Amino acid sequence: MTENIEFYQNQIALARTEIKNLRQRISALKHEHQKEISHIKSTLSSLRCSKCAEEATTVVNNDTRDGGTSTDSQIKYKPIGYIETSFNNKRGVPRQTSVMTNSVGVITIDTNVFTNPEHALSGLEEFSHIWIIYHFHMTESNSTPAKVSPPRLVGEKKGVFSTRSPHRPCPIGLSLVKIHSIQGNKIHFYGVDMVNGTPVLDIKPYIPQYDYPISEAQERPPTEGIDLAGLNLNVSSLNVTTEYGDELPGDLLTPLTPSENLDDVLSIQRGEPDGQERYTAQASNLNQADVRVASWITNTRNRYQVAFTDEALMRIENLIGSRADSFKANIESLLSEDPRSVYVKTKYKDHEYNCVLEDLSITCVFDETTSVCTIIAVKSADELQN
Repeated sequence: MTENIEFYQNQIALARTEIKNLRQRISALKHEHQKEISHIKSTLSSLRCSKCAEEATTVVNNDTRDGGTSTDSQIKYKPIGYIETSFNNKRGVPRQTSVMTNSVGVITIDTNVFTNPEHALSGLEEFSHIWIIYHFHMTESNSTPAKVSPPRLVGEKKGVFSTRSPHRPCPIGLSLVKIHSIQGNKIHFYGVDMVNGTPVLDIKPYIPQYDYPISEAQERPPTEGIDLAGLNLNVSSLNVTTEYGDELPGDLLTPLTPSENLDDVLSIQRGEPDGQERYTAQASNLNQADVRVASWITNTRNRYQVAFTDEALMRIENLIGSRADSFKANIESLLSEDPRSVYVKTKYKDHEYNCVLEDLSITCVFDETTSVCTIIAVKSADELQN
């Protein structure tokens, strides 16, 4: 009888091992499938004619003419450039720029828009931050819901215009980022919450006098005239040269150079794209009574503590060597905010979660009871394809 029990226990252990292996294989196949899809999309994008490229960022608008009749009109915008990041798909992308302030993105201005793009960027080096206005090109939906479910509310719905959801009638995103350097037609910036290949519609400098809420009791700083020249904005001049020249760094998750004020990279945070904003009170002269946010935004939300198994740490060290410390810091920042969607957290809360950063696939497990996220496996892209 004892021998039979031991036999069945061994069989169960073998079955569990096989199931685990199958899960890992399925995750690897999913990653390979996504890479193939991205490659096909990239190829198709390069084959587009100019008219088709314009239609890719077309916004449809119901406009009421003077005659009182409602007709369909289109507003067409041609992207001024594209963003390069280390995220090739939506899975695992930070929901706001302040989550991974060390990550570096690059905006490349299209030379078909400006023959001399450096002329269009002239003077931008005098600013420390910029607003990036872009198109959510990977938001695939045939309909736009009037209400969405922010992850913070765990199923409760809010009007789409009271959230930062990418599922909007006009899928346009807005991010505030810190400029690192400008070289030719490329802008290197800190703080990434975009997918690789995101079309850029416009770039605007962040100007406190215009963009910062001012109380009625306060006098707005002058925006023109000689008084403006003496206004101390605590913004240092930007060095617009980079050792990389026209070449992009191989690792966009690692800063190009250390930033002395990296903790202050994003003093104003853009909300998470699906409405899961993380509010942090800012120390300022602003009268908080004049600026309000919804109560569910300010509610404290538990963050996950990120832990590594010994095997995962060893794999990271072996795969990326000197980049290990910065890579681990970025992973901790990303996973501590729990990038899972409401659907995944509800339906598959006990399952392993996979995401890809550059050429490394991360497998982790979220424990809601202890608020600990444990990274249990790290694989390279080459291993996933084998």
